[in-house]
Amino acid sequence: MLPRICMKKPHVLENEDTTAWFTELERYHMGEFSTAAYQANSVMEDYSQVEVGDNSLFVGIYDGHNGTNAPKFISNYIFQELSRLIRENNNMMNGQLLREAVAATELKFTQVGTLYVASLGDSRVLHGWIPPVTPPRVLQADHLTLDHSCERRYNRRTLEQQFPDDPTLLLKDENGWKVKGLSKGIAKTLLRKALEKVAARVKMSYKDIVTSSDRKKYHDDMTIIVIFSDLDDYDKPLWKGNVPKLSYKSPPIHRELGFHN
Repeated sequence: MLPRICMKKPHVLENEDTTAWFTELERYHMGEFSTAAYQANSVMEDYSQVEVGDNSLFVGIYDGHNGTNAPKFISNYIFQELSRLIRENNNMMNGQLLREAVAATELKFTQVGTLYVASLGDSRVLHGWIPPVTPPRVLQADHLTLDHSCERRYNRRTLEQQFPDDPTLLLKDENGWKVKGLSKGIAKTLLRKALEKVAARVKMSYKDIVTSSDRKKYHDDMTIIVIFSDLDDYDKPLWKGNVPKLSYKSPPIHRELGFHN
């Protein structure tokens, strides 16, 4: 189950800018995760949440697409609905319950407003689990769409095109393809790299981008959540116990953009 024990607030990203925030690596039962978000719209339209339980993890990112009603509603409803379905299923989770929770959330939202459906773009819905069998225990997942792993040739080509001056960006070992430099605060690092890319594209400095009062002109809201799963260390005491149950939600506050250059 995924009991909600405590709320955890993120850190301000830099320069006391309350429209940007992040978390350092936080623990869950199989590894760690980090998050980062950056507001571009006058009100942050991206909502996200990470719910840490005894032996499970719920992660969601919801894009408002020109408003906050839908993502705010989903952030407040879908996890509660999924938790209810799990309790009614003898505390057992499966992919069908996740689909039912999504369907119930959509139905509930249509009862309080008008629902407009557009392209899903980069949206993903996944259900991950470890079968309760003898070792070795292998993480499995149901995919409703293709993921963005660099194991896919298309994604490797995209990274190579985005970072043509870094021939060592992609690394391959016996475990497959990886992106170099995964370390503490990776979500924060990726967010910084994304903003630097935006600055270079529009021929502005990084400082000018992050202090602009018209960020929407250059980029949309950004939300990044990176999950590390360490299957090799799953049975070690670090991952089997003493993992704090927490609920992390973003955005922590709403603030109108209004910087002075």
